[in-house]
Amino acid sequence: MIRSYFSGLASNYLNQSVSVLINLILIPYLLHSQGPQLTGVYLVLMTIANFVAVGIGWLAGAGVRSIATLSPASDRESIGRVHRVIVLGFAVYSTLVLAGMVGAGFLAGSWWLRGSSMATIEQARYACLLLGAYVWISYVHNADLALLTALLRQGEANLYRVAAQALFGLTAIGLLIYHPRIDVLFAAQGIATLVVAIAARINLRRRRIICPWEWSLPDWALLRQVLVTTGGSYFLFGLAQFSLMYADVFVVGAVLGSEAVAAYVVVWRIAEFAGLLLSRISETLSPYLTRIGSLGGVLELRAVFIATTRVQHWLAIAAGCGYALFGSSLVGMWVGVENRPPMSWIYPLCGAALVFQVINRHDVILHFATGRIGRLIVPHVLEVSGKIVLTVALFPALGIGAPPAAFILVQILGMTWWYRRAALQLVNVTWPEWWREVGGPAAVELGLLVAWMLIVGQGTMAWSWGGLLVSSVFLAGLLAFVVRWHLRREPDASFTSVAGLLSKY
Repeated sequence: MIRSYFSGLASNYLNQSVSVLINLILIPYLLHSQGPQLTGVYLVLMTIANFVAVGIGWLAGAGVRSIATLSPASDRESIGRVHRVIVLGFAVYSTLVLAGMVGAGFLAGSWWLRGSSMATIEQARYACLLLGAYVWISYVHNADLALLTALLRQGEANLYRVAAQALFGLTAIGLLIYHPRIDVLFAAQGIATLVVAIAARINLRRRRIICPWEWSLPDWALLRQVLVTTGGSYFLFGLAQFSLMYADVFVVGAVLGSEAVAAYVVVWRIAEFAGLLLSRISETLSPYLTRIGSLGGVLELRAVFIATTRVQHWLAIAAGCGYALFGSSLVGMWVGVENRPPMSWIYPLCGAALVFQVINRHDVILHFATGRIGRLIVPHVLEVSGKIVLTVALFPALGIGAPPAAFILVQILGMTWWYRRAALQLVNVTWPEWWREVGGPAAVELGLLVAWMLIVGQGTMAWSWGGLLVSSVFLAGLLAFVVRWHLRREPDASFTSVAGLLSKY
């Protein structure tokens, strides 16, 4: 099992690397060739695609939990029935999304993009139609990927995602050479996903992981169990989670316009990618935590959670401080200095928001894996509401810096401590134990990194060779320190113990 975990994690990182490489090329290209308005339209449509996933994305999580508690050897029929329910749910929902996107395309120029040129409106209409087709294909394909994830074959599922991303990049390059339009990008996404989805389904059938499709009435009892009993809380939390992650894009667009959306995404996208990259450590662990929780005991779950949460704190703090120091240079290298927002203070804000996002995500994943996500719904709704209200209040003073500032304020005012308390209760860990195992080492690392940032300074370290050498030496020393600190921890929370537990399950 430990090999499958690291295989899933490595392939997940590969998928994220391919995705960020495509965005590193794509967004600057759109800014230079199509201008800020059409780039903003593309980013808003992609955000909408992510937003509509909230309505059904929870089904993958609910299905993974339902299948992960079953035995692949003795419960093959039950696994097949759950998979068919997931496919049906994705197909019905994505059909509704397709119809909605077609309707949105017809409203371009009258309900939205009013006053824009006919060329812009035409691209937006075709983009909506092609986006709807891409969503339909990718959602149905996601049912097969959820099945592989639940069977602890995340490496294989992620390789299909990598193939889709790579094929999208190649197809987009070929089409954009002849037709530099945003609707072409959605056509490329649909074609790439369709090819990979067909290949995945054929492979699953050939290996008899899934049976031939049988036309029959749905299993209503199973449908209710997956969609309502297990999936209801996943849906409500997913809605709140997405609102927390992407509502800022809609609020920025509504208040400041599409050009401000492009500026905000440029500033936040690298930090967001770093957060997604680090969160994959927790998300890849989720089906293993489910299996340990269902077959093992609290002590084993505690050992895995404490060791991994300590690692997540270290990585989150290092990434947040790194973006605070080098974020301006990274954005300038990505989109060009002329397209980089000039406010230097916004990068430390995004770095701090990144830290809270990663460490909170680890606590949330524990609730996902143990089926306790329902207890997070109310506090998460409060978190979303507080962030939106504070964002609107801070717009006059901070502009596009209002969303990360609002998120940080909400966390400091109590939300991050609530998540920590709820997670510690699930694994029977006290606050003194948490401080000894996690909080103390993280506080030492934060103090060292902040001192280093204050001594060196952002201007001196802005991507010079000398600065990179000093940074490498310091970070290598810090890594040696935290590894040595870790090796002095108690045996039941060591990496060796965690590897043994994953191998056991």
